[in-house]
Amino acid sequence: MKIVLAPDSFKESLSALEVATALEVGIRRVL
Repeated sequence: MKIVLAPDSFKESLSALEVATALEVGIRRVL
């Protein structure tokens, strides 16, 4: 299964890379 993540930065709190990393960790935990 392939999942594409393409987030933008979250206002002044997280960069796009940090958001993508957090999403990846969360998805891997569930799957």
